[in-house]
Parts: sequence; C-alpha cells; structure tokens
Amino acid sequence: MTVVNVAVLGLGEAGSAFAGGMAANGAHVRGFDPAEVSLPAGVADCITAAQAVSEAEAVIALTHAADALDAAESAVGQMAPGAFYADFATGDPELKREIAKRAREHGLRAIDGAVMSPVPLAGVATPVDVAGDDAGEFVRLLSPAGLRLTAVSTEPGVAATRKLLRSVLVKGMSALVIESLRAAETAGEADWFRGHVFDVLGQLDREYVTRLVEGNVKHSGRRVHEMAAASELLRQLGEPPLTSEATRQVLESVPERGVPAMRDDSDVGR
Repeated sequence: MTVVNVAVLGLGEAGSAFAGGMAANGAHVRGFDPAEVSLPAGVADCITAAQAVSEAEAVIALTHAADALDAAESAVGQMAPGAFYADFATGDPELKREIAKRAREHGLRAIDGAVMSPVPLAGVATPVDVAGDDAGEFVRLLSPAGLRLTAVSTEPGVAATRKLLRSVLVKGMSALVIESLRAAETAGEADWFRGHVFDVLGQLDREYVTRLVEGNVKHSGRRVHEMAAASELLRQLGEPPLTSEATRQVLESVPERGVPAMRDDSDVGR
C-alpha cells in the first residue's frame, strides 16, 4: 500500500483524533499546533507549520474558523504545487472560498471540508463532506488512512453550506432542549420533563418529522397562540423565552410563506 504524507494543522480534540487515526492506519502524519498540546501516538511533532506541510501531499487544517485564514497563510507558500490544502474548520462559505483562492494562487488544489457529526463519537471515521478541486481524488487519496469522506461538489463553499444548514437544525434543537429544561427545573418539573424530552426525540422518524412540519399549514394559527402562552409561562418563571419566541415568529410566517416540501419521489408509496 502506498503511504500517504499528510500534515494536520491544529491538534485540538478534532485535529488530534484525525491525526492519530490516520497514523494508526498507516499514513505518515506530521502535526503542528502553536499551543502546547499532547501529540497523538505516531504523529511527528513539528515546531512550525512550514516544517509540517513541506512534504505533504495533503494538508488538513482543523483550527477554529477565526484562525483558518492565518493557518492557510502559514502553509500554502510552503507546499508543493498540486498538493491538496483542505480546510475542515466550521466556517462560512465565503471564508472557504477565500481560503481556496489563496491556495490556488500557490498552485494548490483547494478542499472545503465539513465535519458532519461529533468527532468524539467516531474519531477519524467521522463523516466529512468535501468540496473543491479534484474532490474525488482527495477522497481516494485519504480514504485508506481511515477518513470517511464524501465528495459533494467541485466548488469550495458547498460543504460549508451543508454543515451550517445542519447547524441551524441540530444546534437549534439543543437550544430548545436547554431552554425548556431550564424552565422545567424552575417549575419543579425537571424529573418528568427530562424523560419527556427523550420520549419525544425518540419518535423523530421520517413520518413523524414530515407530519410535524406539514401540520403547521392547517394549525399554524392555533400553534402561534400556544407558543405565545408558552413564552408567557417562561416569563412568569423568570426564564427568557428566546427560542420559544423565535418559534412563534416562524409559525406566524406560515400563512404567507407556507412550509418547505418534505416529500420527494422517494416518498411515493409510503
């Protein structure tokens, strides 16, 4: 098997998991982080980003989005033309396109990567959507090192868009759970409500979610009043109804805007 040379910039929780996992799967991995961090087994420690990336066929940057441009600037001028520069930070599409522009100016192939589930659950096998230059070849190059990659587009920014759309859903759900549990604790109903949360979320199959959304066409008026009452309850309990008020506002928009299509051709016969 051909050994792939990879550099990982940023060795926090996610970067360490990816770097260590690739090394365990036979890749030659160099790592760099400006902070003092524990290095995963099998990963060569580098004192500069330039040292880490100089011989890499692919560089994967797993920094905070605020540091992503600086990480790219520290690396792209030190890499061999034709190598891949892949930014896996959770940044917006415009940031990914700017990083791609800078990578391309140095003859590199730019990849926008979006980590699509929590890294501690699956480590190096965490699903990652990738978009950009020769994304399919990037997948073929790094899949033997244990990465679970899916090429979704040739345009940087597409993977980031998918990631942030997911964030609206998943982080929004987490905020709803936090707000409702806080209110339940204040109301003295925490034990009952905690179990109720798991019961409700456990029902979220395809049909349940479809009915949950489509039911607003017929019942949006009643649900708006219900959420107004729920918001008032939270105020009485001393809890700001931040997500509850946002929910009410979205439901108020349904008579004018309708709801998104939830069914497609795959639903025929369901």
